[in-house]
Amino acid sequence: MWRQYKKHTENCARISMNPKERLNELEQHYRACACRSATPFFSHRKYPKGAGHATDETGNFYRTYYQHDRDKVLYSRSFRRLRLKTQIFPEHTADHLRTRLDHTLEVAQIARHFARQLGLNEDLVDAIALAHDIGHPPFAHSGEKALHRYLLKEGHDGFKHNWQGIRVVDKLEKVYPEINGLNLTRAVRLGILKHTTLSYKKMEGQSCFCGMDNEIKKELNPSNHANDIFEIQVIRLADEFAQVIHDFEDALVSGSLSLEDCVKHPEDYPLISECIKKIKERGVDVDRIDYADRDSSSFLLAQIRSELIYQLTLDVTNASLLALDNWEKRHLKCHNKMERVKIFNRFVKERKKFPSLIVLDKKKMVFHAFTKQLLRKVIRSEQVSRMDGKADYIVRHILDVYCKRPRQVCQSVLDQYKSDRKLAKKANIRQWPDSKLEKLKSDQIFLRAAVDYIAGMTDRFALREYDQLYSAYPRAEP
Repeated sequence: MWRQYKKHTENCARISMNPKERLNELEQHYRACACRSATPFFSHRKYPKGAGHATDETGNFYRTYYQHDRDKVLYSRSFRRLRLKTQIFPEHTADHLRTRLDHTLEVAQIARHFARQLGLNEDLVDAIALAHDIGHPPFAHSGEKALHRYLLKEGHDGFKHNWQGIRVVDKLEKVYPEINGLNLTRAVRLGILKHTTLSYKKMEGQSCFCGMDNEIKKELNPSNHANDIFEIQVIRLADEFAQVIHDFEDALVSGSLSLEDCVKHPEDYPLISECIKKIKERGVDVDRIDYADRDSSSFLLAQIRSELIYQLTLDVTNASLLALDNWEKRHLKCHNKMERVKIFNRFVKERKKFPSLIVLDKKKMVFHAFTKQLLRKVIRSEQVSRMDGKADYIVRHILDVYCKRPRQVCQSVLDQYKSDRKLAKKANIRQWPDSKLEKLKSDQIFLRAAVDYIAGMTDRFALREYDQLYSAYPRAEP
């Protein structure tokens, strides 16, 4: 009875807290250098009044800002479309190949594990992980590069999926009546933007801001030192790990690689060889595996995948945990945890540099060697290269029709163009004279609206759209 009374008293006290105190209590388990929702710089939203539902009717927090962001991403239409977008191999070619959504969920799983082990902000890491590829177009990186080249050829700003991701969450998603976008916190938007490089390495000097450069410089300032927070470092590494591990598995499923060759030629695959050695130590007789038997090979592949994730995450955790502890001791010199949070907030406000502490240590050499092998044997293989060529062709030709014959574009493209140009809603662009429509091709706002529409397509939708535009006898629309 006393325990129940004590629990009731504690709950009443918690409810009576002001929102900031309650938020601090919700985040007590994070280490002081975690990017907390209470950190003003990172919790800032573009539209403060559009936050909603992070507090209850009495004003008390029942979700952190980053939990709220994660949920908004999860229920967005752009997130759902990832399930029908290519990762490497088209999703319709086999049932067990990864899609962009599978990749996203695996990144989130690895990233949450890192955050839990290192005491970082799990909610923030989860929100960034789920949103990091939300701007990806159909057909993976081949579709991305096709859009980039087309825009540059027309003399416009280019395309890259992380910049487009900011465009999606800031402009294209519609969940509020009075504002555009999902209205995410600065930390999540920075995570989307900086989970990968900001430009193409082989195309230096060719911009790919997706028309968001001025707004991002004003709102996010990606060149700021403080943006490289530890949670974003976690996402970068989780993204790289998930990509390499599932690319390896997909290569085996598709037949681009042979599991038997990987096991029987350890000198060619040192990272896999180390995993096989650990699997044998657990009592699995790898030498007696029948590779012609699907169940046996699937079992071994599952063991290798599990061991790969374990070995890589353990290496990062062991190296980063000590590094984070030492960083906190140097910069957050105080025994009281909440006081250390205040010091961290001042550290952010002063825009001091966050060092790269979330890194691979002992496995770095073998991991990067394995990455290069996958690039050579899978990503540049005949099978993938042919599919990439088809994707490039389809994307370019859809854009050609949209630009040269604007009357054929979907109504949503014209609606976005009218909104961006501040034209009257009743304006009927399809009725414009040819001379006026011809000018749309060089209109950056129209071209960007068309690119936004194509970037949002799933693989299936893009294939169907190409069929409707170019086939003499197109399949009936669903």
